[in-house]
Amino acid sequence: MCLRQVHVGTGPISFYWQTSMPVILAATCVVNVAAGPRTTQFMLAPEPKATQSTNMGTSAVDAGRSGPTAAHRRVSSQDLPKSVADLAALVKVARYEIAGCVLTTILLLVICIFAVASKQPASDERRGRSVLKTEPGSRCSSSSSCQSASSCAVVAEATRIRHCYRRLQPQQDSASKEYRTLAHMLPLQDLERNLCTKLPGNDGGRCQEGPAGLLEEQAMVHLQVFGSNSIDMPPRENPWVRLLQLTFSGVFNILLWGCVMVEVALIQIKQKKQVLPHPWTLERVLLLLEDPDCVMPLILVLVIVSTAVLQWSTEMQAESAMEAVQEMQPTEPIRVVRRGSTGARLEMSIDPDTLVPGDVVFLEAGQLVPADVRVLHCTDGMEVDNSALTGESLPESRTACVDSAVPAVQARNVLFNGTAVLKGKATCVVHATGNHTFLGKIASGLQDSRTKSTLEIQVEHFVHVIAFFSIAVGLLSLVANLASRQHHSAAEIVENSATALFAQVPEGLLPTVTLSLMIASRQLSACNVLVRKLDAVETLGCVSVICSDKTGTLTTGKMSLVTLAVPAKSFSQASSIISGSPTHETIPKPFQLLLPTGENDHGVTENLKTVEPLHDGGKLLWQDRADDRSTIALCMCGVLNNGAVLSCPRRPSRGSQFQRRLSVNEPQSRHSVMWTEQWQTIGSPTEEAILQSCAEALGGPWRALQLRAEYSKAFEIPFNSENKWMLTVHKHIDAPATGIAYHMLLKGAPEMVLSFCTSLKETERLRIQSHQEQLMGKGLRVLCAAGRPLAAAEVRGGILEGTCARDATFPMDEFHFLGLFGLEDPPKAGVDKAVQDARAAGVDVIMITGDHPETARAIARRLGILPQQSLLGEEASATACRVLQGTDVDARQPPGEGCFADCPPEVQTWWRGAVLHTRVFARVSPIHKQVIVQAFQHFGQQGLGHVVAMTGDGVNDAPALKQADVGVAMNLRGTDVAKHAADIVLLDDNFQSIVHGIEQGRLTTDNLQKSIMYTLCSKLPQVVPAFMELAGVPLALNAVQVLLIDIGTDIWTAITYAAQPAEEALMQRRPRHPLVEKMVTKYTLLYSYCYMGVLQTTLCWIAFLTTPGVWDLMGKVRIDTPHDVHIHRQAMSAYYWTLLVGQVAAAISTTTKTQRVFGPGGYGLPNMLLNSFLVGEVLLGLAVLYWQPMQKAFGTAPVPTTRLAGITATALLVICGCDEARKAMVRRHDNQSK
Repeated sequence: MCLRQVHVGTGPISFYWQTSMPVILAATCVVNVAAGPRTTQFMLAPEPKATQSTNMGTSAVDAGRSGPTAAHRRVSSQDLPKSVADLAALVKVARYEIAGCVLTTILLLVICIFAVASKQPASDERRGRSVLKTEPGSRCSSSSSCQSASSCAVVAEATRIRHCYRRLQPQQDSASKEYRTLAHMLPLQDLERNLCTKLPGNDGGRCQEGPAGLLEEQAMVHLQVFGSNSIDMPPRENPWVRLLQLTFSGVFNILLWGCVMVEVALIQIKQKKQVLPHPWTLERVLLLLEDPDCVMPLILVLVIVSTAVLQWSTEMQAESAMEAVQEMQPTEPIRVVRRGSTGARLEMSIDPDTLVPGDVVFLEAGQLVPADVRVLHCTDGMEVDNSALTGESLPESRTACVDSAVPAVQARNVLFNGTAVLKGKATCVVHATGNHTFLGKIASGLQDSRTKSTLEIQVEHFVHVIAFFSIAVGLLSLVANLASRQHHSAAEIVENSATALFAQVPEGLLPTVTLSLMIASRQLSACNVLVRKLDAVETLGCVSVICSDKTGTLTTGKMSLVTLAVPAKSFSQASSIISGSPTHETIPKPFQLLLPTGENDHGVTENLKTVEPLHDGGKLLWQDRADDRSTIALCMCGVLNNGAVLSCPRRPSRGSQFQRRLSVNEPQSRHSVMWTEQWQTIGSPTEEAILQSCAEALGGPWRALQLRAEYSKAFEIPFNSENKWMLTVHKHIDAPATGIAYHMLLKGAPEMVLSFCTSLKETERLRIQSHQEQLMGKGLRVLCAAGRPLAAAEVRGGILEGTCARDATFPMDEFHFLGLFGLEDPPKAGVDKAVQDARAAGVDVIMITGDHPETARAIARRLGILPQQSLLGEEASATACRVLQGTDVDARQPPGEGCFADCPPEVQTWWRGAVLHTRVFARVSPIHKQVIVQAFQHFGQQGLGHVVAMTGDGVNDAPALKQADVGVAMNLRGTDVAKHAADIVLLDDNFQSIVHGIEQGRLTTDNLQKSIMYTLCSKLPQVVPAFMELAGVPLALNAVQVLLIDIGTDIWTAITYAAQPAEEALMQRRPRHPLVEKMVTKYTLLYSYCYMGVLQTTLCWIAFLTTPGVWDLMGKVRIDTPHDVHIHRQAMSAYYWTLLVGQVAAAISTTTKTQRVFGPGGYGLPNMLLNSFLVGEVLLGLAVLYWQPMQKAFGTAPVPTTRLAGITATALLVICGCDEARKAMVRRHDNQSK
């Protein structure tokens, strides 16, 4: 009654109550069943008579046997014990009921404690926040006290702050997890007004003097409105509760625990017929362990618990993504400036948690950025490390300039929470804190619950099928036992029915799944793939789309200079200049080498000349390629106008060759030195590629060091996204004698550099642009170089200054064109083959990159991702959308949390076409990646959705990695957050490892299917004997023998399938979709039950019925004579042995699905683990037949050896032969269909 009155709602307690009730009720039933009929009769006893009050327990039993008329009488006060002796007698008789009640109470108590312990506070108040909420229309009462009036004023101020702050946010869904803000593009006056702060502009944003920032009272209100500057952690489930869930919850676990409970109950019933020592003595424990009926439940419990513990430990290791995000937040005090109540300036250091929007903060090198801030002022050359967010190892420059043409995540005047300041100082204003920062938006994406893996879906489907089938077989067995001619006791009926149900449950499924995934994980680790979530291995086998980054995954991630384009001019003296032994007359004047044809020639009178390196075994060799003045000038520009650092193996002494003129070279340097551990370049990939190649072309690293020493750098404007060029000004030791004080070198985007070449004619400009387009069409990144001599008189004020062309103190025109650099990030070796293998396996590869569309298209064609030309008959619209840009994605993003169903019809139509035809997404930001993954999961495969694998390396990739069915993180370039959010990690950042993982995933699924097929083969011959008893046939297989086959042999053999090698055609099949093709299909059931099961059943009954004397037992109600018992046991032994050999043959046959096992080109028996277990299975069967203790335990008798050999040969030949014939027909059908 108490259970009926409990209200079960929602939440953790409700969940644990519902999942644990089957276990609690089963445990209570076991205790009650173990009590025997005496306890049950005591429960139904009528009121005892007065003459029977001397022995309450005995009288109650006797009264209960007298008749059932008073069995349901309400208990009155006369039923209560009248003395201590009566109470002791009652406790003795009702000890099982008391034990059951105590056990139930303890279980309920433990469940409630774990439920409460695992429930984390979710409100802002419990997280230490105090967030003011104002209702529309709320107003202050005129009769309220001063305190109430003050509260109303605070509420009014909070409302004003919210209203102003909304102006910083573009129109979007408030619950959207996409990061958008207008803080980077607003002028200071608007930013000051929207943040309700003070930003003085008279000192250029430095805020070093005078009042600035928020008022102290405002800061307190801001803290209440926006909350503390911390990222909320999702509520974590108690790990011990999770272990209980994995152990006891789920249909399959409940089914297995039910079998255990029934077995325990049957053991208790059997033991009541025996005289055993006290239950707690060692002697009784040893006697119990000798009984095979007691060993079977222990083995099953061990399998369940060990599988749960293994899965639990794996999950605990994976729950660390949010902790990695939290570790990125700074903890050191931050220097800020605020205003006091009188408006005076207050400088202070506060904890990062108390920062609020509107605070003015001061940052310097070595500090972590505590929130998302807008730069008000920074020193020249300020750099930040955004690798924690983007995965890019190179520093990024920052400036205070407003750039409204780029999104906030690409703006140069914004610093993000969790990044580090590497160089310079900055004054900034906080515009976003806590969950509203870029890092907070990423963290909110990590809190979403991950969708079920394909393995979970498949196992759940199979469990439901097998649970329904097992219960049906158990009920039918119960009916068959009740209708049998042979009279069975109640305990025997329950035992036979429970055994029939238990026989249909594949007990080895869970350990087989876990061990298969562990073996696959170990094999992948040998291929530099770290598996963080075991079920991701199986999901890899279902992947139909791989969304891959280009840089570092499909390509090497290291730029290479592959071509130079220079004006077609050559000079005979060029060879002597490079040879290292020129005469005095051939030594050029300072800066003369930097002019292509002379000091006064600025034009390009002929077509450009292309200079390419030599190829040597896949390596690019630039030695001796600078054979004319134009090439020399361009290579010198590549060495001098370069931000990369060149490190030398030793420091030259004064007066050495390093200090001498260019004409004096170190002997044999151009042939003896390449880029090794001694010679290194440090810088961006582009700068390193140009420096290394140009240095080689000029004679080697030593010559590059000579050039940099001889042409020292006097001034530099570093590259930035606004200028899109880099300028260096050089001086020479002999320059004063020539009248030219400096020489300027310019390198950058061709359209920007050519704009400074004002002396170029229009035809010359078109000729250069045409050559540039040709190089870009080959997938090359093109940079342009130009130079200009600079006299001292041309420098205003005599000081070289400036950050761009507008504020430079020297002229930025009349540059002469030097040439073009053509660079590429070459594809990794073997990636094109991996793409072909993926396409052959039915897996589409999608390239996602931030590069230019033409560059991405060229690389995609080289790798085979895009066809070399448009397919015959393909529509123009399909060809046009093969390459899309991030702007196309941005214009069609779904509302809310990726709900494409709410999109307009035209947007859905566009996405269907993109999913069907697009293979390259260019100019894509990491924010778009999650949308692209969701689109493939929603619209792929005609609405079923693709199974998507996604690669990523930055923190901003983490939501997309978690959204994908398989998240793949990079190890070399990846951040910790990305690695924690991913399912697998590529230790070498190699795309080929993903394809190998797909093969391992398919192999895992294949082996699981084979294991299930093998396990189910014996279920039909195990259950048929129970129904044959209806026809008067003696029992052919007893319950103990069924348990011996299931737990003694089949479960271990099934586990060994995890080590099975792959078949030949594994990667030639289409990927299996988990919603269409289940792991256990109707063909699997037909194979196991209707084909292999029928073969085994037929052979078993032939062996049983051909046993001498067995026909004389037909129709007998009882088999009790020694002779009849011996014949019956011999027949059962023949049935058992035939089934055992049939399972050995089934194990051999199910190692392949279509490939032949024996003969030329056969699969063979490569799994030595399986072979050893098959041998052990045979040896165990022989022990059961011929070893007397085993005969007594399992009810067997020895079978003549000649008969045993005949049964063995017949079963192996028939089963293996039939299956080989079946596979031959399947192969013939497949070949004809092709």
